[in-house]
Amino acid sequence: MNTSNNKTYQQNVIIPNPLGFHARPATQLSKLVKKLDAPVFLENSDGKRANTRKMFELLGLGLASGSVVTVISESQEALTTVVKAIASGLGDDLSPAKGNPAKDSQSKLLWQPQGDIICHQGVAASDGLVIGKIMHYRQQHFALPDTVGTVAEETAAFRRALQAAEETIEAMRQAASEKASADQSEIFAAHLSLLDDKDMVADTITLITQGENAAKAYKKVSDTRIAELSAVDNANIAARATDVRDVRNHVMNALLGIDARQFHVKAPVIICAEDLTPSDTARLKPEQVLAIITALGGPTSHSAIIARGMGMPAVVALGNKIRAIPDGSTLVIDGNAGRVYVNPSDEQLTSAQQAKEKLQAALAKNWARRMEAGQTADGTLINISANVNHPEDVPAALDLGAEGVGLMRTEFLYLERDCIPDEEVQEKTYRAMAQAMQGKPLIIRTLDIGGDKEVDYLGLAHEDNAFLGIRGIRLCFERPDLFIPQLRAICRVAKDFDNIHLMFPMIGKFSDWQRAKALLDDVREEIGAPVFPVGVMVEVPSAALLANSLAKHVDFFSIGTNDLTQYTLAMDRMHPLLANQADAVHPAVLCLINITAQAAAKHDKWVGVCGGAAGDKDAAKLLVGLGVRELSVPAPQVATIKAVLRHYTLSELQTLAQKALALGGAVAVRELLKAHH
Repeated sequence: MNTSNNKTYQQNVIIPNPLGFHARPATQLSKLVKKLDAPVFLENSDGKRANTRKMFELLGLGLASGSVVTVISESQEALTTVVKAIASGLGDDLSPAKGNPAKDSQSKLLWQPQGDIICHQGVAASDGLVIGKIMHYRQQHFALPDTVGTVAEETAAFRRALQAAEETIEAMRQAASEKASADQSEIFAAHLSLLDDKDMVADTITLITQGENAAKAYKKVSDTRIAELSAVDNANIAARATDVRDVRNHVMNALLGIDARQFHVKAPVIICAEDLTPSDTARLKPEQVLAIITALGGPTSHSAIIARGMGMPAVVALGNKIRAIPDGSTLVIDGNAGRVYVNPSDEQLTSAQQAKEKLQAALAKNWARRMEAGQTADGTLINISANVNHPEDVPAALDLGAEGVGLMRTEFLYLERDCIPDEEVQEKTYRAMAQAMQGKPLIIRTLDIGGDKEVDYLGLAHEDNAFLGIRGIRLCFERPDLFIPQLRAICRVAKDFDNIHLMFPMIGKFSDWQRAKALLDDVREEIGAPVFPVGVMVEVPSAALLANSLAKHVDFFSIGTNDLTQYTLAMDRMHPLLANQADAVHPAVLCLINITAQAAAKHDKWVGVCGGAAGDKDAAKLLVGLGVRELSVPAPQVATIKAVLRHYTLSELQTLAQKALALGGAVAVRELLKAHH
């Protein structure tokens, strides 16, 4: 097996991922092995081998849950690292996969029609009951040019298209990160890895050198990959062909100068397609699309994940028979049961409408109360705010019940530009945010660049461990040319709006606070702005441990649970082996939150949380029980978090929190939370 003199090591490992070795764990493994000092290969039971640095080769192995795969390397250390990574699940939830939703669909029916009706059974992908007209959506086809430039011209055109596609996908990833969920953001991160596949790039350039133009060459290579994945005998992995098609479409659009496809309809419709790419789904507007039904796909497809995140009912894997339903036909979609009913009678339509209204009435209870103040069952007020970065997103957040903006990430002013935003640009944005808030509090976080957020044009030195390097307030101290203009812009707005709050990120020492506050006070006095609330983020364990000293001086604390968790547990939240263990409900993290809350209460200050734990329905209960009085969450989660807290008294949540503090790990806490309903 090894023809060189080097010794080869190998070890078997079982694939633990309930959905098999699909795109996201493959992406994480590919990233991991690129940092190792030796190649590592995987070999399936049929003897097919894949280089772990190559996404398509990994997916082509068709590794299902429970498959035994052999890890092979000339480095014992690299082999051990990969075996442990695979065994850990590479960030996947290793809870047993749920059964086929169609098997127990009868108990999940949202509507039971009487009499004969055409019914197509598929797989439930996103819950809901809707009635509407069908509109067929066809896959994108490309008219390929026959003209061919020189090899240099075609290669350059291909490189430009790759860059344009990367920028488009990165923009979608950032939008998902800001407005949706980590799952959705990871989907587009996986797409970036697919785009960066070195073999696909090399194969395309080879065809170009053989006389093909860039468009024909790339389409031929990508279509081959799509066909290979579609043929894999594993539904979850075969579904990744849609992801490759999505990436292909971005590149082809750039090569051919085509704008991304948009949906234009006069009235909301039910979209019917053979399949939808994640980008197609993300571009759908809820006001235009009632539901999605597809012939292919599965409940774990990336489009299904995005549909669930948008609250859009979806049924997948219905088969090609649905493609024969005439445009304009009336459908009833039961997203819970995975059923599609075609052309109901008048009586059936009335019955379905009644069922829909009954369901909506139940859901509307939470929606109707979204504008009420967040509070526990016994009336303890809990401010439920939203994480919002852009002024144009504020009205929607307020309409969803947000009581303020608990986190405005100002680094997006930098990430979305190719040059440093000057004082005037920043002031315009902060002023628009403050005005849009209608008097509700706006908490602006000063620049937090570094770690996982890089800005090439700032010319920052590369750091081997950026999360422990020059980031947050440390960067602001090193770069007053960035920090002072931002403080000036904020203070200029604070002269005219009394809802401005400011907080400094990555405070690790009391002297950090003193220095930052002194710089702010100098700027504020120079501009003539009034005193306004200023706080610090608790992201570093030292800040929590110094909370009693800080609480004497700050106006509030805002806990960033994402960073606090990774620094407390010494687990990189981006690490493929450790990310799924970096849980903010770990008792060690809860202990630091408890220390912070007690110090704040002692000095009559308040504590908020703007990290991911705030929007976690279970974790939110613990946070309130520990003394947190403000939760800043993604805007669509505001009503849900308010509804959860209304079910419990403060004393009940305090008792729950104390029980969690006494446990030994995050898994035990999650079990406690699961039993608490």
